[in-house]
Amino acid sequence: MIVRTTLAAIEKAATDYVLFSGGWSSWAAPEYFYTTCIAQRIGRLRNAPSVTLEYPIYDAMEAAGCPRNENWGDRKFDIVLWDHESPIAPIEVKRVDDLGQNEIDDVQRICGALNENDNNNSLQYGMLAHLVSGQATENNGQITFGHLKGKKGRERIRRSRNKIRQCVDKHGEDLRVTSHVRCILPDDYGREFAAIVHRISRLHLA
Repeated sequence: MIVRTTLAAIEKAATDYVLFSGGWSSWAAPEYFYTTCIAQRIGRLRNAPSVTLEYPIYDAMEAAGCPRNENWGDRKFDIVLWDHESPIAPIEVKRVDDLGQNEIDDVQRICGALNENDNNNSLQYGMLAHLVSGQATENNGQITFGHLKGKKGRERIRRSRNKIRQCVDKHGEDLRVTSHVRCILPDDYGREFAAIVHRISRLHLA
């Protein structure tokens, strides 16, 4: 449910921005716009978890039952989902085609948070959610991406998935990742996008 809601929120944000900006591309919307839309959509779910924005990793991990770790620095999670006073999932939000070091760093922080103090850690999963540009079509569940700037969108998504899986694999066998894609219909200017969510969870909680 959270994954589907996140994908739908990215799609809604992308289409709304074109409408109220008078035709500007969804790509022009800042990442915090997508972050806010995701938080609002999750918060409206039935029996929704509590949602906080820009929450310090230090404080989230302490609330999760983990000792403070100097390696967290002063970083913050874009979104944290809570079950009462216990955090259950961090979410990082990006607007990027090819995942770079910043996005891999986000995934590493999520993996590290999930692995921290395993027996007393309330975190269940984490997600990297992002918007990608490109031409996308869906037919009977099969997603096909067209060309953008000389690159096939499908290859772009494959690279994204592989980078995430390689990163997660480096953090041990207790984590698994699933990738989810939602095509966004072309706007009035023919621009097409897709929403992607990579969900990383503990194997015994997946």
